[in-house]
Amino acid sequence: MHPIALTLGIVMLTLARLSAADAVAVKDLPPLVVEALRKALPAGKPLSATSEALNDYVHYVVRVSDGEMLRDVRLNENGQIESMREVRE
Repeated sequence: MHPIALTLGIVMLTLARLSAADAVAVKDLPPLVVEALRKALPAGKPLSATSEALNDYVHYVVRVSDGEMLRDVRLNENGQIESMREVRE
């Protein structure tokens, strides 16, 4: 096999591993994540979630319905909110 093709294959596998997010049942979210969501969006209802392991930390993206608005909230495993954005569907 050509060295460039081998290197390209390794890079592609690494990127796929780094960007892969796994679905998580809302009921299985860690308590710190649930509590942070409850504090930030008291009227919000978590609809779906994904988790992603990056650099030995687990990050969660939770889609929350807050009245008539949908938000994607990114949190780390300690319940710290990293970002929140409005989602339009």
